Amino acid sequence: MRKLHLLSNAHLDPVWQWEWEEGAAAAVSTFRAAAAFCEEYEGYVFNHNEALLYKWIEEYEPSLFRKIQGLVQAGKWHIMGGIYNLIVTCLPESR
Repeated sequence: MRKLHLLSNAHLDPVWQWEWEEGAAAAVSTFRAAAAFCEEYEGYVFNHNEALLYKWIEEYEPSLFRKIQGLVQAGKWHIMGGIYNLIVTCLPESR
């Protein structure tokens, strides 16, 4: 039997073309949905970086932050990279 591996990640630009509050709300919504998927589906693992978003979640949604901590410990949520805020480094010029 063959296995198919899908990598789950969310590309969020929290302060690109909107106020930071909208970016924070998008992060909360995305992380809530990802946490729910982690809990609902046995093989589902979410991946994300951006320390800024984790900081916002910890500050504005502490119960969600604690849930994410538990998912990390359970191997259901991977913190990758370590960049503070996602940047696009593969473009020949800035946006």
